[in-house]
Amino acid sequence: MSEKIKWFLVAILVNGGSAILILLSFSAQAQIEIWQVPVQISDTDGNSGGPHLVADLQNNVHLIWSDWIDLASHPPYLQYSSRGSTGQWSEPEFIRELGWPIKGYFGDNVGVVLGPDGGLHMVWEHYRYDDGEDSITYIRRNADGTWSKVEEVPHQKEWPAASQPDIGVSPDGTVHVVYQDWLGPGTQKTIQHVMRLPSGAWTSTVQVTQVEGDYLHPMLAVDDEGTAHLIYTKKTDDQNEFFSASKKPVENWTGPINMNVSPTSENSVEQLTSGAGGRLHLVWTEWDQSVFPWNCSVMYSGKVRSGGWSAPRSLAHHCATQVAVGADRFGRAHVVWHYDGQLWYTYQSPEGAFTNPSIAEDTDPYHQFPVDLSIAVDSQGGRHVSWNSNHDGNIWATSISGALAVTEVITQGGGTLYAFSGDTQVEFPAWAVSEDTLVSFTPQKGTAPAGKVVLNAFSLTAERVSDGSPVTDFSEPYEITIYYSDTEINNVEENTLGLYWWNKNAWEILSPREIDTVNNQLTASLDHMTQFAVLGEGGETTYYLSLPLVTRGTSP
Repeated sequence: MSEKIKWFLVAILVNGGSAILILLSFSAQAQIEIWQVPVQISDTDGNSGGPHLVADLQNNVHLIWSDWIDLASHPPYLQYSSRGSTGQWSEPEFIRELGWPIKGYFGDNVGVVLGPDGGLHMVWEHYRYDDGEDSITYIRRNADGTWSKVEEVPHQKEWPAASQPDIGVSPDGTVHVVYQDWLGPGTQKTIQHVMRLPSGAWTSTVQVTQVEGDYLHPMLAVDDEGTAHLIYTKKTDDQNEFFSASKKPVENWTGPINMNVSPTSENSVEQLTSGAGGRLHLVWTEWDQSVFPWNCSVMYSGKVRSGGWSAPRSLAHHCATQVAVGADRFGRAHVVWHYDGQLWYTYQSPEGAFTNPSIAEDTDPYHQFPVDLSIAVDSQGGRHVSWNSNHDGNIWATSISGALAVTEVITQGGGTLYAFSGDTQVEFPAWAVSEDTLVSFTPQKGTAPAGKVVLNAFSLTAERVSDGSPVTDFSEPYEITIYYSDTEINNVEENTLGLYWWNKNAWEILSPREIDTVNNQLTASLDHMTQFAVLGEGGETTYYLSLPLVTRGTSP
């Protein structure tokens, strides 16, 4: 690890709200990633399992899991907790509808997704302990926190056969459910699909796999155009092969396609997710035990709209026991996995490359040995990870969030710096600097001029690594690219967006500037550093608390 000095601005409120600004420093890696000490969510006598994280548009994080609670002779209960703006997790509560006579619903193998209505949509294998029958069950947690009535998902056979459900929701509110179904003694498994229409009616089931086989782990993701994407595992000759199929609205499922991802006997599809712009992300683990030492990898494949799945790539040569993937508001992948008693993490740059994996957690045995993993990314770039510890049987969670500063060393060969939130990229060409230079990106709060809306605000500073002296000019212009999402510009006239700099007296627009409204990005070139803001016109003016920029003996 290369050691570099990092500086942070901390505002501490004292004496009735007066702010004392303190500049702190410590040595760390270039990307400043400080994960919270893991917190214990569940506290039960029994074992917990299957945590699923979802972040909503208000940056609330929702967690669903199954829990045996008391080690009594019954299936696990379903439980819920959330993390709001305070950063504290709520006390676990049982998932139940009003009038349910006992603590809550029994279930396992939960699938959960955020719908366009801001509600959580869930399916699970529901154990009807009272009559001995099982079913796949659906419930919704509305945006106002109330729970809907429970509904049984239609399935092929009226006996305990359906299992392993997953769920997705189209932009129009259509709910898609896929599951594995065993059609009867002497037969093999199939993958089935059923929809809940916006009217609330369920359609008939459709068998996606036309030929019976040993089909496992159906994974579903619905993109922002309403196309459902399915990936499942077919077990043949002691090997696992991945197949994919898709269904556009009002069309039938395409024929299954073998993804040809070098199957081994220990391949497993772990997680599939969808992101903005029609992006899809798939992660899994490969364990090849035919050689020694074992040939292991954490694998990734992605898909863009109207394109095929990318060639599999190895994110790390680790014999990972668990892996999970989530997408941020720009549709980029964030991946976590467990290996050698540690939680590892990597994420995609705007170009699609993955950062070097870093360790997110390795401090305590109770936080290790995860049986399940889940990751969610909120709209401000905060990453949230949850797992079930096989050590103590409880659900744990950690997060890295907030407006974090990021630094990067730029060499004579150039370099690129990415904001923690993923919304800003600063790219330096070769020979922009004559010696190694430490560039710092710090999110800022600025006051919007009259008639303007602040979309993004930050400062850039630079100093020589050799002696810490400030760098104010560059031999070659560097380029700033600002990314934004459609949800951010609901009250902004998109074509008026511009990148502004602070000239010590007022905000001044950088010209020329390029705006790409198709790919939602703004680009500008410049040769100096200061405070910046992305401003636009329209809607009500948004005001922010203005904090002065603190630097090491320089002014912007």
